[in-house]
Amino acid sequence: MARIGISFEDVRDAALKLQDQDLLPTVERVRAQLGSGSHSTIARHLRDWRTQQEKPAEGSPLPPAALNSLGAAWQALQEETTQALEQSRQQAQAEKTALESQLADALRVTQEHAIQIESFGIARRGLERRLSRERLQHHQAQRQLQHAQVSAVRAQQTSKALKMELNQARSELEKVQAQAHQRETQLRAEMADLREGQARQSQAFSLLESALRAQEADQALLRSTLDIQARQHEGAINALRAALQQAIEVRDTARMRLAEYEKAIREKHRPWRQRQWESSRRRK
Repeated sequence: MARIGISFEDVRDAALKLQDQDLLPTVERVRAQLGSGSHSTIARHLRDWRTQQEKPAEGSPLPPAALNSLGAAWQALQEETTQALEQSRQQAQAEKTALESQLADALRVTQEHAIQIESFGIARRGLERRLSRERLQHHQAQRQLQHAQVSAVRAQQTSKALKMELNQARSELEKVQAQAHQRETQLRAEMADLREGQARQSQAFSLLESALRAQEADQALLRSTLDIQARQHEGAINALRAALQQAIEVRDTARMRLAEYEKAIREKHRPWRQRQWESSRRRK
């Protein structure tokens, strides 16, 4: 493409320098003198300059030898102009082909991104259904927990065995809370990695889903532990079900973070699509 800034004065000055060196100003020589520039632009300015040079002063006709020299120069200029126009046409055709290829690549990438976004939407809806089922189980567990609390009031709070069981339940609860905090930190780190590039989105989503499955396994383990503790003492059931409630709250928090991440992904892609559209318009 032509360098911005090549003007008639630039071409005129270069042509005059070539004449001072006893050289015929041609498109290639002028371009070499300038260092850059489009053949068509230089040829147009050079033609205008020669037209000005060919105008004789009034009352001073040029001699035949000078007219013949100008005619030969004019013929050479015509040939160079034709060659320059052909080169410009070929260059424009090559640029058009390259732009069409880039546009096709951009459309393909856009379609791939749309498919990935749709896949994330399907997975998100599946997670929402799963969380709804777990929320229902959580409500049922709360009702059972209330019955356990009523029975626990009647238990002997000063019993040594009960204190040992309660201490053990508190220890298990602290472990569950530590694990939940650690998983929350891991989820934040994974979502931060997801924002770094579209190529890692699928992998990060799998890690998030694995974390949710791990939480479900922990909940199943907690429920099993609660059943065992319930047979031993109703007070231990109360503490373990409280741990189950906290684990479910952690999972609900993970769901909210997943929704925020999906919103952030959409916001991130929006300016990218706008830039692609504006870039396509400029290329056209």
